[in-house]
Amino acid sequence: MEQSVLSQLSSVATVSENMLDQTLQSHRERATLLSAHTDIRQLLRGGAERSPLARLLLLLQRDEPGLTGIEVYGPTGLLLDRAGEGAGLPDDARAVPQYRAVTDASGWRWYDVRTPIWGTNNEKIGYLTLRYNTRPVLDRLADIAPSLGSGSQVLIVRNGSGQLQLFRLTASAHGSYILSLGSVDGINDVTMPWTSSIAGKEGVARSVDEKGSDVLAAYRFLPTLGWGMALMIDRDEALTGVRTLAFTHASIGTLLLLLAAVLSWLLARQLTEPLRSLTERVQKLQPGAWAMHRIVHTGDEVEILESVLVDMANRLQTLYHSQEKEIRSRTEELRHQYALDRTILENIEYGVLTTDRSGHITGINRAGLKLLGEQEEHIVGAPIGEVMIICGHRGEVLKGVHPLLHCIKTGRAQQAPISARFNVCRSDDTLLPVLYTVSPFGSDKKIVGAVMVFQDVTEERKIDYLKSEFISLASHQLRTPLSALRWYTELLADSRKDLSDDQRSYVREMKKSVERMNALLSSLLRASRMESRNLTPDVSSIDVTALLHELRDDFEPLVHEAGLQYELVVPRHVVRLQTDPTLLRIVLQNLVGNAVKYSVKNSKKTILIELAEHASGITLTVRDDGLGIPFGEQKRIFQKFFRAKNVRKVDTDGNGLGLYITHTIIERLGGTITFKSIEDKGSVFTVRLPRAPKKRQ
Repeated sequence: MEQSVLSQLSSVATVSENMLDQTLQSHRERATLLSAHTDIRQLLRGGAERSPLARLLLLLQRDEPGLTGIEVYGPTGLLLDRAGEGAGLPDDARAVPQYRAVTDASGWRWYDVRTPIWGTNNEKIGYLTLRYNTRPVLDRLADIAPSLGSGSQVLIVRNGSGQLQLFRLTASAHGSYILSLGSVDGINDVTMPWTSSIAGKEGVARSVDEKGSDVLAAYRFLPTLGWGMALMIDRDEALTGVRTLAFTHASIGTLLLLLAAVLSWLLARQLTEPLRSLTERVQKLQPGAWAMHRIVHTGDEVEILESVLVDMANRLQTLYHSQEKEIRSRTEELRHQYALDRTILENIEYGVLTTDRSGHITGINRAGLKLLGEQEEHIVGAPIGEVMIICGHRGEVLKGVHPLLHCIKTGRAQQAPISARFNVCRSDDTLLPVLYTVSPFGSDKKIVGAVMVFQDVTEERKIDYLKSEFISLASHQLRTPLSALRWYTELLADSRKDLSDDQRSYVREMKKSVERMNALLSSLLRASRMESRNLTPDVSSIDVTALLHELRDDFEPLVHEAGLQYELVVPRHVVRLQTDPTLLRIVLQNLVGNAVKYSVKNSKKTILIELAEHASGITLTVRDDGLGIPFGEQKRIFQKFFRAKNVRKVDTDGNGLGLYITHTIIERLGGTITFKSIEDKGSVFTVRLPRAPKKRQ
């Protein structure tokens, strides 16, 4: 109720403020229009034979009875003519247009409106002052107060001469009187609403007046005059009528609510009886009790509803029996499939374990427990990193994120490369050679865990070692007779002058065969050393640009012989790198040699070798427009002895070890090698090497 009264006070205060501003604004506009009047212009020019203001004042007072005087001053402030009450030209006349309120002991009496008079050349040629009696304005403001109640009052606040002055408007006296707060004892004006209004604020509040009475007030700032205005009403008086009205409404409302409740209950009971009966019957519907018959015959919506429900019950009965049969059938199929899957899982030789999203093991099959030599209760619930400890060739624990955790994080399956020779460090400190595959699983693209399948490859690893040892031994044993054969072939080709052309041709073919066999043995020995991990890079500081220029000089005759072009793009400055120059040369020889070997002869195509330097190392790119690599075979390109089907038709002497050796060397040097290739379009191999290889553990 109090908020309602405050809201009404705020509305009335806004109306009062707007009325006062509009009145002052209209008087200012009147003064501006009057400054252009012909009589006033003639008076300023000195052409008026008699005072024109008296007649002008009489004419204006017909429309504005509050106008009491007119004054015209020259540009220097000299009074030229006056009609009615005079206001005088203050010292700050040059600040016009402005308003000036005039007060005396009885209150606010007049206000003056001043405006400059402008000449034809936009120069100031004089001043016009209009004096208005405040009674019409104050009467309108005073008449507003009784609409709020007999105890309401309107106060206009002025801060003058160091004292806060209140002009209390009274409708009975048709005027105002001044109450200077400086002469009132016991009043703390800081808590008064007019203090906020004179400070430029506006709002509503519960406060006290100068007598200490509890009031509700709305206050506004009057920017035109720089004064404040407050509308106040005694709180008890304001709320008495509202309380009485509220009590009356509440009493009537309570009686009406009670009456409506009784009538509603009686009517609802009568109307809902069929519905309640129908509800009870519907609630009894359940498997085995689907029967429902029509008993309502009211001819209205309830009968229609019952008909629909009876039909629905019959369809539910049919659907339930059908679904029950289908569920039994599907359950039996799932039970059979589960038994089959479990049997397969428990009897395969591969170890299978599952984890949740955090990497904790949730299950493992019998083969996995046997391979790890653990009990299920010791494994389930443990972190994957504590059970499946992935080790390297010599048992060193691999650093970085566990493959299964990396799979969960990235959402991509991962398979251990065959050449990596990973092991699992078991709890008894023995190593289990394994191949593993990890895959994420989940639903709706949300990963909830991962599955890891691992295989014991101990026998395969042994066979691979034996094969490598055999290749190494055989290569060493074959080098001695091969060297002798090569020496005798060269001697035969150089010393015998009496050989026929066919015989010389045979000797050349023998020499080529010996060279190819020697190259094959060198590649086999190099691959064998890499597999046995005995190859250690001899790191030194090298000039990569110089190495590339030397490589270009070595390959330039071979490139020209094949009818191709060779382009080398390197920085102008020296690019230095900490690496093994011999191994890096082998890498570049393999890549450039393949580019020449598998490009179309006499096609004038360009083999591009490009060197780029960056903050962390260098990038070497070898580009050709040759045969390319078939898409389906690209994932095997770095495997030992693998050759793509399209190159086997062009070159039958290859051994499939070049890219395998290249890939292994790059890994030993701490770098990476990638490629992009399109069949019959060419290939681009990219090698990235660090400034210095990291020390191997």
